[in-house]
Amino acid sequence: MKRQSGFTLIELVVVIVILGILAATAAPKFMNLQSDARISALNGLKASVKSASAMIYSKAILAGKEKDASGKKVCANGPESTATSTCTDEITIAYGYPTGDAAGIIATLQDGAAACASFTCAEGTDYDWGYDTKDSVRE
Repeated sequence: MKRQSGFTLIELVVVIVILGILAATAAPKFMNLQSDARISALNGLKASVKSASAMIYSKAILAGKEKDASGKKVCANGPESTATSTCTDEITIAYGYPTGDAAGIIATLQDGAAACASFTCAEGTDYDWGYDTKDSVRE
């Protein structure tokens, strides 16, 4: 008599049930990856802004401009303008930190590349994606 090889119906059902249980427990972990990636990208931008602000504040201290209210400029790419040198990358500061406009923090971040700063972000507006830090517990 010929011996049959293969899986019984019970074995196939058990394997399918186990795969279903694994899928049900693993799927929620992978469903939120897009949101986590966006949050990570924005946290990276936040770190860049903090780092750039700290560097400009250091330059403002060295130039003695850290206590000025607004309208002062700090040279980002070298020494302050003198009779023999001219600064080509000035950052507008207020109290030593870059201002929150194209002449301030965006000029600090762009590092020689062209950046578009024509948008304004208002609370309650509906953009493609964003990250609200007021109600968030993530860091």
